[in-house]
Amino acid sequence: MYRDITPNFIQKLGKSEIFVFGSHVSARHNDGAAILAKAYFGACVGQKEGIQGQSYAIPIVGRTVTKRSLMASVLRFTEYALEHPELTFYVSEIHLTSRKFPAYQVAIMFYEASKLPNVYLPRLYWDELEFSEEFKASL
Repeated sequence: MYRDITPNFIQKLGKSEIFVFGSHVSARHNDGAAILAKAYFGACVGQKEGIQGQSYAIPIVGRTVTKRSLMASVLRFTEYALEHPELTFYVSEIHLTSRKFPAYQVAIMFYEASKLPNVYLPRLYWDELEFSEEFKASL
């Protein structure tokens, strides 16, 4: 398993680096890491998911967001990262944007992405992937 850890604070990105953040389905980008993505990394108001400048949005907040829809969004992100090995993706702690999904649930959703050498995950997600009993039971 890769141990590429997203830095705690990202202020600047290189040309081939992408900041991955949790978004609201309204795509206003007014909370948490979405503010940073909008201000510095090209996140577009009105676009709730996908690549936007040097950012990638994963919708995690809103009444319509379910565990299944979040998993589908994470899988779409994983496919995008797989198709773009020339880019490096720094996944932020997107669970902080939502009270609906605890860190261990979100971390498990990133299991396939964790296998990619161009995807960095927060230390907490790595810890959850390694030590979560739910994760071990799902193998």
